[in-house]
Amino acid sequence: PEYIAEADVAYLEDYLKTRDPAMQQQAAGKLPGAHILGVHLEGPFLSPERPGAMPPAALLPPTLAAYQTLVQGYESVIRQVTLAPELPGALELGIRVQAGHTDADYETAQRAFSAGFTGLCHTFNACRPLRHRDPGVVAAALLNPNVTTECICDLVHLHPAALQLVYH
Repeated sequence: PEYIAEADVAYLEDYLKTRDPAMQQQAAGKLPGAHILGVHLEGPFLSPERPGAMPPAALLPPTLAAYQTLVQGYESVIRQVTLAPELPGALELGIRVQAGHTDADYETAQRAFSAGFTGLCHTFNACRPLRHRDPGVVAAALLNPNVTTECICDLVHLHPAALQLVYH
């Protein structure tokens, strides 16, 4: 996957610029094939403790100004944003988001889900590990019936037992 560095906002704009008209043409029945449902921004508002494959230099603090700069004019294309809920300003961003690439503890994750975070991006990966005395964001997500959990089900990123746990 390609990641957008802070200095490469122009690339993101070009990316969104192609998705917007394609989605409009698909909605009008003028473009065949698989439909683009929208764009998932997995970053750059991620924890420096759990950046995954995102280059640390590309991380940004989650502010409304930073978000608006990234998506200006293409807000209708964005369907989901992943960000780390423990970062200052994350809970006040005011956009539909899911937790991910996060070092959030259980209590912070609960506050995030109560504040409107709707899910957990690729459960277990790039998250604080689930521990018996420090259950973290994974337990908070799995115990909340209003939260969706996404998994990478290739049996490389997760053991089959971890997938069963999420399923149950």
